[in-house]
Amino acid sequence: MDGPDSRDRSKLLELANMEQRRGRLDRVRELCRRILNQWPDDAEALWLLGSVALQSGRHRRAEHLLSRAVKWLPRTGRLRLHWGMAFEGCGRLAEAVEQYKQCIAMEPELAQPYVRFGNLLKDNGQLREAMACYVEALHRNAEDFAALVNLGSVLLDLGRGREAVGFLRTACKVRPDAVAAWLHLGAALHDMWETTEAENAYSKALEIDPRQTGAMNNLGVLLRDQGRIRESLDWFSKARRTDPAFLTAHSNYLLTRHYLLDEPVETFADQARDIAHELFDPLTRRAHPHANDPDPDRRLRVGYLSGDFRRHAVSNFLVPLLANHSAENVEFYCYSSNPYDDGITDHLRSICDQWRDIRHLSGVEAAQVIRDDGIDVLVDLSGHSGHNRLEVAARRPAPVQAVWLGYFDTTGMQAMDYLLADGVTCPESESDRYVETVERLPECLWSYGPPIVDLPEPEPDSEEEKPFTFGCFNNTAKINKGVVDAWSAILRQVPGAELLLQSGSFADEAVRERYQEMFQDRGVGDRVVFRRHMELRGYLASYREVDVALDPFPYAGGATSADALWMGVPVVTLRGERFEGRLTATTLRAAGLQELVAADLDAYMGLAVELARDGNRLAQLRRGLRERMEASPLCDAARFARDMEAAYRAMWRRWCAEQG
Repeated sequence: MDGPDSRDRSKLLELANMEQRRGRLDRVRELCRRILNQWPDDAEALWLLGSVALQSGRHRRAEHLLSRAVKWLPRTGRLRLHWGMAFEGCGRLAEAVEQYKQCIAMEPELAQPYVRFGNLLKDNGQLREAMACYVEALHRNAEDFAALVNLGSVLLDLGRGREAVGFLRTACKVRPDAVAAWLHLGAALHDMWETTEAENAYSKALEIDPRQTGAMNNLGVLLRDQGRIRESLDWFSKARRTDPAFLTAHSNYLLTRHYLLDEPVETFADQARDIAHELFDPLTRRAHPHANDPDPDRRLRVGYLSGDFRRHAVSNFLVPLLANHSAENVEFYCYSSNPYDDGITDHLRSICDQWRDIRHLSGVEAAQVIRDDGIDVLVDLSGHSGHNRLEVAARRPAPVQAVWLGYFDTTGMQAMDYLLADGVTCPESESDRYVETVERLPECLWSYGPPIVDLPEPEPDSEEEKPFTFGCFNNTAKINKGVVDAWSAILRQVPGAELLLQSGSFADEAVRERYQEMFQDRGVGDRVVFRRHMELRGYLASYREVDVALDPFPYAGGATSADALWMGVPVVTLRGERFEGRLTATTLRAAGLQELVAADLDAYMGLAVELARDGNRLAQLRRGLRERMEASPLCDAARFARDMEAAYRAMWRRWCAEQG
C-alpha cells in the first residue's frame, strides 16, 4: 500500500501532466521540482520536466534531464524518442538516430520515431531512405500528419508529384488549417499541370495565413505558367513587400518581367541592379581575397553552378560542352542544387571531374565548398531563373565569375564579372545594358546536343489531305496577346491552315478555354489545336505534324527551336530588342538559316505566310535540314568547347594581370 508520500507524489505527477496538456509549462516545472525535491531520481518527473524543456527549445537542458530518466526507465520507447529529439535539437544527429532506432525496437507500433528518423534522412539528402521511413510511419498511423506531408514533399523532390497528391489531400483533411499541407498539395498539383486546382490550394494557404510568402511566390509561378503575366508579377511584388529578404520572389519577379511586351529595355538592368544592391552586393563586400595561383597559363579549375543538372533545356546545351572539355585545359566541377535527380543527372555526374551536391547546404556552406575546391572560374547556369543559388555566387567563392545559359540578362550583381553571349544576342553597341562585362563567343551562344531517343515509326499517310500546320511547343508564358494577334493574322492569310500548340499548361481545361477564347475573338478559334506536354519521345514525334514552327516573342524559344530544326521543321523568328528575344536568331544563324530571321513583325508574318504558300521553297528548306544542322557550328561541340575554354582563359588572364 502506498504511503502518504507516494500518494502525494502521484497526485503531483497527475496534476503536472494535466497542466502540460493545458500548455501551462511554468506550472509543470513548479510541480516537477516539488517532486524532485523529495524524490531526486524520480524518472517520470525527470521525463516530464525534460519534455517541457524540449517544448521550450532548451535542448541541452532536456538532454540532461532525459538522460537521467533513461537510467531508471531504460526500456521505455517513448522516453527514447524524446531523448532522441533532444539530441537532434543539440545537433548530435548520430545519437538522435540511435535513440530513434532504440525506440522502434522497443515500441515498434509507434509512428513518430519513423517520422523523426525520416526527417533526418531527408535533410541529409537521402530521399528514398526517408520515403521508406514515412511509409512505415503511415503503416502504423494512416493519418499521421507529419508523415503524410513529408512523404508528399519527398515525392515532389523526387519528381513524382502525381504520387504525392493522394497523401497531401489526406494531410489537408487531417489538418485543414495547416498551411504546409496546402502548399505542398499546390506544388504537387502544379507538377501534374492541374493548375486551376493548384491555384485553389495556394489560395487556401493564403486564407489561413495571408502573409504566407511561399504561397504568394508559388501562385506567381503558377500564373506565369498559365500565361497570366501581369497577375504573376503582382504576386511576386506582394511577396517581396511582405518579406524584402525573400530572394526567390525577387528572382522570379526579374525573370517574369522578360515575358512582357514593350517594356523599356533600360528598366531591366535598373531593377536588377537595385535588387542586387540590397540583397547580394553586401555579401560580396564581405568576401575574402582569393589564394588561387595567378599563373595565366596553367590548367584551369572551372565550376558550374546550377539547379538544372537534369532533364531540362539547360542540359541540351550543357552536355555537349562538358563532354568535349579538354582535360589538358580544364578540370571541371559541377555544383548541383537540383530539386531532384534523373538519368541526365547520372550522365552528367559520370562525365564531370568532381560532383558536389549543395542543395541542402546554406549559402555560406556552399560558397566555402567552392572556395575550398580552389575554383578559378565559376559559371552560374541559372541567373535569376528557378532553383538558382545566387546567394552563393554573391559571396564570390571564385576569383572569376560568369553567368551563362539559364538566364539571358544581367544579374545586376557586383560579384558577377562576365555575361557570356555572342554577337547576335548581344551586339557590341548594347554592352552598356549589362552590369557584367560581356564576353562574346565567336560563333554561337551554345552548342546543341540532339536528343538520343528512338522515335516510333511515323503513321502511314492517309488518303485524306492534311491541313498545313503551324506549330509552337514553347511554354505558355511566352504566348501573350501580341503573339496571339500575329498568329491569328497568319492563319487568316492561309485558308485552311491550323496551329498546333503544345505546352504543359494546356492540360488544364481553364487554360485551354482562355486561349481558345483569345483565338476565337480573332476569328480563328476553330483552327487552333491545344495539346498538353508530352514525354520526350511524344514531344519530338509531335514535330512530324508541323510544317513550320512559329517562334514566340518577346521571349524566343531556346531548346524548342533547336529541337524543331532537328526534327526537320523550319522555325520562323522575330529578332527581338533584348537578349532573350534573339535566342532562336542565334540558333538559326549558326545553322546557316539566317533567312528565317525576320527584322520586324510584318516581315515575321509575311515570312510564315510565304512558306505556307510556297511548297517548293518549304520542301527545299526541309530537305536535309538535320544533316545541315549536324555540319554547322550549332552542332560542332568540340569547336564550341574550345571557344568556351578560350573565353575562360581570357577572363582568367585578366584577373591574373590585375594581381600584379
